[in-house]
Amino acid sequence: MVAHIVLEFSVGIPEPVIEGNNVTLSCNNPCSSSMDKSKVMWKKNNQTVPAELTTNGSLLIDKVSTNDTGNYSCSINDATINVTSKPVQLHVMSPPRTTSVSVSPSADISEGSSVTLTCSSDANPPVETYTWYRRTGLISKLDSKQSYSISPISPEHAGYYYCEAKNRYGARNSTEVHLNVLYSPRNMSASLNQSGEIVEGSSVTLTCISDANPPVETYTWYKRTGAATVQVDTGASITFTLTNVTAGLYHCKAQNRVSSLNSTGVDVALPGAVIFVIVMAGLVYSSSTRRKKQQSKSMNKDIHKQYQNDPQSENQDTFRMSSLAAHDYENADQYENYDDVQMNSVYQSLNPNTTQPDEVYQSLNPNTTQPDAVYQSLNPNTAQPDAIYQSLNPNTTQPDAVF
Repeated sequence: MVAHIVLEFSVGIPEPVIEGNNVTLSCNNPCSSSMDKSKVMWKKNNQTVPAELTTNGSLLIDKVSTNDTGNYSCSINDATINVTSKPVQLHVMSPPRTTSVSVSPSADISEGSSVTLTCSSDANPPVETYTWYRRTGLISKLDSKQSYSISPISPEHAGYYYCEAKNRYGARNSTEVHLNVLYSPRNMSASLNQSGEIVEGSSVTLTCISDANPPVETYTWYKRTGAATVQVDTGASITFTLTNVTAGLYHCKAQNRVSSLNSTGVDVALPGAVIFVIVMAGLVYSSSTRRKKQQSKSMNKDIHKQYQNDPQSENQDTFRMSSLAAHDYENADQYENYDDVQMNSVYQSLNPNTTQPDEVYQSLNPNTTQPDAVYQSLNPNTAQPDAIYQSLNPNTTQPDAVF
């Protein structure tokens, strides 16, 4: 009686198989001592593996990778034995690899917009945690999510960002991405660069500076001429000869592809022009004051002549002048400096502090040694007041028709 021995092969795979390590797959059978291991053949996914990869019946894989993942089996096939093992799947575990960061939107990032950074990585098993970092000299930890959002973004958010992907077998950082935040010109200033004295004919340089990203593409200079503003030149600095024509108020406009901004004005003036304006203002004021004083004296003389040449209206006009004189005489102190505020001609003629009173005021001055008829009509000490005084006296029992 002949006994048949059944050989059963199996593939032995160490666990876990981690990417990058060396791995040995063995072909096992209960009667390995009677097996000619030199005749063992290996297959991966039913494809024969080259014999040079086998040693003493085992399959050697150097620096295993995910490309080595598959179903492996071993067999012996000769005249006496034909046995094939069951296939066994090889799983290659890997820490995160090819970790990368994507930025959305991928176009230019302008101040005030929203930005999202997303971390991606290939790993087996999948990535368990993501961590975000920012490098600006020092490295700062930001968040622990797969995506990191910034809204609204500002220039202060600019810098280098990267993420770390991690599973149970290891971790890997992405390469850095630079967030470049674009913004319009700001912190603008226009200045006059002049070391010596500014005189007519000297060379004057105006300079415009601004902080912007991207940098300012064009600087444009404008000059205020009356009510209009005209463009005069371009460039960060302009130089011109100072004359009456070129003097004026200048400002610059800085522009990049985001937006533009105007500077404050720079006044470029001739020193002589400033003095001329002050002198002319003084002359105009002085001339106006003298003219008004002359008009006042002329008016007073005309009034006096009117009283002398028009006796028919003397009583009525005298009454009006007397009322005005009485009011002014009581409040004369408040007009001591009335020249400074350009008092009118009538009050000037009635001021008791006037050093040289004209004829009308003398007629009203109680210290006049020889009062004329007009003053006598107002003097309460006059022995026989005329009808006009009686009309002004509140104690008169029978006021006349004039009052």
